[in-house]
Amino acid sequence: MAAPDSAADQLYSQIALHNKLVTEDQLLEAGALQKERYPHLSLGEVLVEKSWISASRHRQVLALADKLRQRSPAKPEPALAPLAPVAGPAAAPQPPAEKAQPLFWNEAVDFSTASATSAPTLPLRAYLKRGREVGASDLILGSGAPGLARVHGRLRPLLSPAPLTADQVQLLIAAALEPQQLEAFGNSHDIDLCFEPESLGRFRVNAMSQQNGPTLILRLIPEQVPTLQDLNLPPELARFTYYRQGMVLVTGPAGCGKTSTLAALIEMINIARADHIITLEDPVEFVYRSKKATINQRQIGTHSRTWSSALRSALRDDPDVIVVGEMRDRETVATAVTAAETGHLVFGTLHTINAIHTIDRLVDVFPPRQQPHIRAMLAGALIAIISQQLVPTVDGRSRLPAVEILINNPAVRNLIRDGRTFQLFSLMQVGRKDGMMQMDDSIRELLRAGQIASEEALYHAHDPRRFHQAES
Repeated sequence: MAAPDSAADQLYSQIALHNKLVTEDQLLEAGALQKERYPHLSLGEVLVEKSWISASRHRQVLALADKLRQRSPAKPEPALAPLAPVAGPAAAPQPPAEKAQPLFWNEAVDFSTASATSAPTLPLRAYLKRGREVGASDLILGSGAPGLARVHGRLRPLLSPAPLTADQVQLLIAAALEPQQLEAFGNSHDIDLCFEPESLGRFRVNAMSQQNGPTLILRLIPEQVPTLQDLNLPPELARFTYYRQGMVLVTGPAGCGKTSTLAALIEMINIARADHIITLEDPVEFVYRSKKATINQRQIGTHSRTWSSALRSALRDDPDVIVVGEMRDRETVATAVTAAETGHLVFGTLHTINAIHTIDRLVDVFPPRQQPHIRAMLAGALIAIISQQLVPTVDGRSRLPAVEILINNPAVRNLIRDGRTFQLFSLMQVGRKDGMMQMDDSIRELLRAGQIASEEALYHAHDPRRFHQAES
């Protein structure tokens, strides 16, 4: 029999360890036995011989390894070292020297010349750990580019300015996905999920295929549900958790902190009220622990097929509070507004830039003949719209939220019902005493406090000309 292929053994050990089929100690001992007593056997065959892994599981790991090799360009050796060493204890490799890797925060990346050498072969845990250490919000591990971290809104190389190869990224993806998820990714070339490696916290994951090869994007989810104070949000937002029915919407562009704001509000209810809370998410990000309230979290695609079917089901589950992670389609919007009208407190998010666009978006998903009816329903159900974006601070070490708040009062209700949303802007100007706030006014307050630079203020303002005139 041919001598075992060390590359195959490395891939086998990584898959087996990731799926918790064996322990690190078993891999170490199997490696030593392979070297000393069973040189004619592969690592997997040694594990089967010692009954540390069943024959059926052994075949599953081999099949998955074959799929990985078939999807990656042919290479004599895999691009990533195993998570656990397979040699004997005396020859065991040392863990990657992460501290020796520079952080390259101030070094510009020239992607046209970065391909001269490839990035070091590090396991996924090295990237995740360093991402936590530097306070990254996202990691982008893509074929043909350096591993990147988004820190305070800006992308920087994470562990090396050299590019990752397609083989490296494919194995990083394999470390984050379960076998059935990896198979689904191979079929669809795109997958969303959450990943929770031991001792490193929780990550929202998107894996996709692109022209240069696969790419893995990870959103780092804080280990604790944040408070409004943690997020530097106005404490007045807490008032929206006191209602028993109605709709509160949190809106803004991608990456602006909508999920964190929503989580802070839900956690306040969790602490204060004995309610039944149902969350609908894709995927589940913050994991709540029931305190005074009882919380059930459902993931679209795993616990329910679609947003609309999950929301319809939630109405039959005796909820007090319903959280809709994203209001994407007509049926979801209609059901959410109906739930808010019929005695439930509904929280939801939309990718809109301000309160006026939010109302217009909700109405415009319906055909013209239905729009007067949905405007009337929305006017009666809405409590408030919170729109936000994150602005880098002067020192570049953090970002602060700029917030627009529209509160539904009789005047706002009439404008929504009559389709005159363009007049809401002036109502927010005169509604400061009621807690309303325009986005540009919030940005101006940050600027006057010396927390953000004028360039950032102008860049993030909704009306830079009016903003510039006011400041001059």
